[in-house]
Order: sequence, then structure tokens, then C-alpha cells
Amino acid sequence: MGGSDWRSHLSVDEVDHVYYVVDPMYKDRCLLKLIEMENPEAMLIFCNTKSDVRYVTSVLQRRGFQADQISGDLQQAALPPILQPPPRYLASAPPT
Repeated sequence: MGGSDWRSHLSVDEVDHVYYVVDPMYKDRCLLKLIEMENPEAMLIFCNTKSDVRYVTSVLQRRGFQADQISGDLQQAALPPILQPPPRYLASAPPT
């Protein structure tokens, strides 16, 4: 999958939904280790707050990952520029 046609190849059967419970002090290290071990083609990372989203995105970008952030507060019209081309890792928080 690549380029702009990645959405047409995605179905529920092809998505793994996984979560891990880790000590808050080690979350960033555990996330980086998980990415290293699993080497996913793409990943959505859900966070509880927008500040957590900013932190996770910053950690990933500092380590050289193609990462971006998105918030539930964004209007639908603002989504396409962020998602094209799709970042490999995307951190998200619920709307406030």
C-alpha cells in the first residue's frame, strides 16, 4: 500500500486493535520499543489530552519518525491536508 490509494486497501479485517497498560514514567520508551519491535506500516496513537498528543508527536519526531497530530477539534475541511500523504504515525485526542 502506498501513495494516495492506501484508504482503498483498508478493511476492518486488516486492522489490529491493541492497547498496552504501562507505568506512566515509561510510556514514551515503551512506545518507541513497540514501534521498533512491531515495525508497523502505520499506527494511530490515541491520547487522553491534547498536551499528551503534542508530547507523543514531539517524541516520535525527535526520534526521526514521520509523525503528525490531529485533534477532534479540527473541522472536517482541515483533515485532508494533514492526512495526505498519510503520516506513518498519527497521535490523536478526543474533542474538548
